[in-house]
Amino acid sequence: MRRHLAWLFFLGCSPTPAQKAPDIQLPIFDASAVQIDAGPAPVSVTVFLGGAPEPGVLVAFQDASGAVLGTATTDKKGTASRVLPAGSQVTVLLGSAATTLAIYTYVGVEPGDALAVVDPTVAGSLVTAIVDALPPNPPAATATFLGHIGTCTTYFGQTPAAMYAWPECVNNGKFPLLVLAQGGSGPPSLGYAFQKDNTITDPDAGTASITVSGNWSTTVGTWTIDASNVPTSATVSASFAEIANGIPDALAGVPPASFETHPGYADFVQSEVVASFPPGNIADVQMASIATRAPTPALDGNVTIDLGQLLPAITGASADFATDPARPTVSWKTGGSLASADGTFVRVDCMHTDDAALQTSVKWQLVVPPSATSVQVPALPPEADAWTSSGVGLYSTPTVVTVDGLGGYAQLRKLAATVPPPDVTAKTSPPFIPPLPKDGTVRLTLYGPSPD
Repeated sequence: MRRHLAWLFFLGCSPTPAQKAPDIQLPIFDASAVQIDAGPAPVSVTVFLGGAPEPGVLVAFQDASGAVLGTATTDKKGTASRVLPAGSQVTVLLGSAATTLAIYTYVGVEPGDALAVVDPTVAGSLVTAIVDALPPNPPAATATFLGHIGTCTTYFGQTPAAMYAWPECVNNGKFPLLVLAQGGSGPPSLGYAFQKDNTITDPDAGTASITVSGNWSTTVGTWTIDASNVPTSATVSASFAEIANGIPDALAGVPPASFETHPGYADFVQSEVVASFPPGNIADVQMASIATRAPTPALDGNVTIDLGQLLPAITGASADFATDPARPTVSWKTGGSLASADGTFVRVDCMHTDDAALQTSVKWQLVVPPSATSVQVPALPPEADAWTSSGVGLYSTPTVVTVDGLGGYAQLRKLAATVPPPDVTAKTSPPFIPPLPKDGTVRLTLYGPSPD
């Protein structure tokens, strides 16, 4: 609506002489005193694929009961957002029937949350790293070289040599290379050389070319991991990881276990002890672990992890598809309260059957508050039909993982994409806890299906 301002002029004769208009004192405007209610901050979620933002991903926003409030698709920055009441849910739908399907749900979000999801549905390509040259004059008696790109390893005798790395050994296109010089009988190493911050030089071919500069070092240290207060029913293992470029290079052993250190290589180190317990179901796994991150040792170091500080055990998990096939409920039992932990990851694997009777597996992961002992998956919008369970049901025990040591549930929501829970269906050996974001200790307790 246009506003019109009318000026009225009165013309006439007056015996009164013209008067000077009085000075007008305008009030002083103090902007700091004005309180503007901007309303609650939106909840945002950003989706990443191969380290880059992924646009066009369907995101559903639900209330605390799981009812759909609305949908959006991620923009060119990979982000979708909406103003939500405290306690709402956000669900990200990934993949397609032509690839694989995955769903991520955050339960109990708060205004201002900035969440993140890494899309696992598109398998990364195998990276071929060509080691063009090593430093001259390797240690005396060197018979072979063992190259490490994280936990992806290759023996070779001379350069140029080809190494192969799975996507998990390459962090967003950047990765380290550690080369160990070994004698004819294998470890311990005679010396080492390394090159960090390597990149994929030909993205189309998935290849990298590396020339290791610097010199060989023959100063190899030792890191020892021990465990105290081991539960009588537990089988324990230890792992030590030197982490560079965000990628762990880990080895496992039985505590007290000793591991090589390579001063100058790692950005930080992480030690972990895993305690495995007899599960209630022979087809399942029940375990707990404690991991601690520390600065890189100058040479030698040691840590003793107190298993008396393990979180209470998760002793069983099940899923109910019968009551509401489209919205199954996962429940779990614990040997003690986990309400003071940071939060819980729940993963349920189910099947989707389309109109042509073709079945596709759907992996649904939920991030839930630590006080929960059950969670019902939220409702999905009509446009998410490709991800909706048809009621075929669960084909393995749900995985339930409770974590503590990251700083509370709000921090767990923030870090869920970068410190994900272990996938026990694929991982058969430690480390189970991924690289921690800062020095400190994290505890984990888990129940899930056996990978065997």
